[in-house]
Amino acid sequence: MLIYNITFHVDGELNLAPYLTYMHDVFYPTAANKEYVKNPRFTRLLTDIGEEMYGFSFSFEVDDVKAMKKWKQEIGNKAEEDFNDAFGGKVITFSTTMFDLTTHITSNNESSYSDQRLNDDLIELTAMD
Repeated sequence: MLIYNITFHVDGELNLAPYLTYMHDVFYPTAANKEYVKNPRFTRLLTDIGEEMYGFSFSFEVDDVKAMKKWKQEIGNKAEEDFNDAFGGKVITFSTTMFDLTTHITSNNESSYSDQRLNDDLIELTAMD
């Protein structure tokens, strides 16, 4: 399982109301499409990201690299483009793709996930961007 996270650093000079409204009414309903993703969530970061900045995160899970690629191609790229058109330089974003190793740990605390499979998935993910 893959976990995809987009972190948003919102300029403190930006009125949060339009940002939060956009995220609630436009970005989240589009990006969290249940046909593509599992367990979507939009959260507020509690860690200090700097003066005059607010932190938020949108994350979700997908089964595999193929599902991640499908989301990026059919949903993610357009959602990102629309978001950038709406907020330009007032919000800095970066994304992180993570592999959930929890399901691959056996009762002996050994991983059932091979290094080769991990390398293959990393190559596919890198080719996505």
